Amino acid sequence: MKELSFLVGSAIQIDAILSINTAQSCTCSIKDEGSTAKVTDASMTKIADRVYQYIYQSSINDLDGDYTAIVKIVSTLGTSYEKINFTLELQP
Repeated sequence: MKELSFLVGSAIQIDAILSINTAQSCTCSIKDEGSTAKVTDASMTKIADRVYQYIYQSSINDLDGDYTAIVKIVSTLGTSYEKINFTLELQP
């Protein structure tokens, strides 16, 4: 899997492409490597059938290091989670 790296201060697009079309909600939470929450249960925008998106604008005050985005999908079938790992760097 390709490692995702971004510069501190970048806008980061988080996409969720669902295998079901009955999602009642799709949210995103982001934590840094110290488990400090940067975003908690932010609503993702539905941009097409089964496709949701969230833009995280990292701050120049964010620490460099590893981050995890957790996408939570709630549907009539239950709740599922997907994790997306990425790195924020001070310099390329």
